[in-house]
Amino acid sequence: MTKRQKLMFTWTKYVIPILYARKVLFALIICFVYSYPYIQIILISIMNFAALSYFLVTQPFTSKYQNLKSALSELLLIVFQALTALLISDKED
Repeated sequence: MTKRQKLMFTWTKYVIPILYARKVLFALIICFVYSYPYIQIILISIMNFAALSYFLVTQPFTSKYQNLKSALSELLLIVFQALTALLISDKED
């Protein structure tokens, strides 16, 4: 077994708990950091970068299409979050 296959085999088992933990963190960030929209966007973007890296490096799904689809959706979310950051009305602006 190659090093890449070992990596994929090891981390594929954790795809469901990782995605579930990500959803919980997302909800916590929205609930507890609601007064600071820039910090929300930064924290959620960091989570999306981590998920994007996870999908590209470990490729947890058996289908290459599913891995690519998941990675592209994370990339699109990052782009939308960056665009949303431009729309935030800030009292100090």
